[in-house]
Formats: sequence, C-alpha cells, structure tokens
Amino acid sequence: MLRAGCERTDLAIVSSIIYRQIHPSETAAVSSLACEVFDKFVAPYYQTEGVVEFHRYASVEALSQRHESGHFTLVAEQSGELVGMLHLRKPSHVSMLFVQSSRQRSGIGRGLLAAADALAGDMDREFTVSSSPNALSAYERLGFRITGLEQCVHGIRFVPMQRLSPNDRNA
Repeated sequence: MLRAGCERTDLAIVSSIIYRQIHPSETAAVSSLACEVFDKFVAPYYQTEGVVEFHRYASVEALSQRHESGHFTLVAEQSGELVGMLHLRKPSHVSMLFVQSSRQRSGIGRGLLAAADALAGDMDREFTVSSSPNALSAYERLGFRITGLEQCVHGIRFVPMQRLSPNDRNA
C-alpha cells in the first residue's frame, strides 16, 4: 500500500480514494473513461483527425500494447468505481490524465501524480506533459509550467509543459 512518505508497495489510500496500478481486466474501463472525458472536454476543440487519433491512442489494444512495452497506467478508485486514470510513458511523461467530470477539481489528478511519484520511489520527480490547450490551467494548478508553443501532430493540438521537482519549485 502507498501512503504519502512511505516506502513503495502496490497501492495508495488517501481518504476513500485508492490509487493503484491498473489490473489488465480494467483496460476497457480505463479506455472508456479517457474517451468519455476527452469527448466532453477536448474533442469540441479538435478537428476530426485529432479526435480519431486520440481514440486510436486510447483504445484497449493500444493501451495493452504500451503496457507491454513499459508504459504504465494508474487508476483512482472510489467505492469500487474507477474515477480517474493516469497513463505514464517512462520515465516521467504523462501521456493521459483524465478524471470523471463529476469529480474534477477534487484532488484526484494531484493524487494520481503523487502515486506515480511514490511508485517510482522518487518524490523529487520532474514530469512532462503535452497538454491540450483547454487543460492548461488544470496542469498549472498541478504545478506544471509551459515550456513551448502550441503544436499540432496528427490533429492532436498540444502545448508542452513540465512540472519541476519540488526542490526546483521551491528554489
């Protein structure tokens, strides 16, 4: 079990939310959560090519393939329901971070990042993300800063961002 400031184990409990690695049987539910939140908040700002590309990237097959190649997914679970997910490309690039719309701004995204830190055994980790333009303020609240100009690749619009380690943020 992961608790803030404790040694590495398999999951974290903070209040009633459990942060843990995905079970293979949950890949479809995680894919569905990511696509549902994307469709509601991000897709309206994308061209068709970007929406199709995201759905391909978030598909069960693509997630499973990336898990086999070293990517990993953490989930936030509350009362047996998956309420958030973070997909991480090693060593520390957030490729997807989604929280159910009804639970956004409740600390789940922050908890998922903390769980990723704890699982890696590195509470001084720097993360990067390619944020959709409409999620910039959410990532800024999580400690990320813009590091480049908006780009578009395969219809996916993004702004590169980085979250400095706590030591660098406090300097």
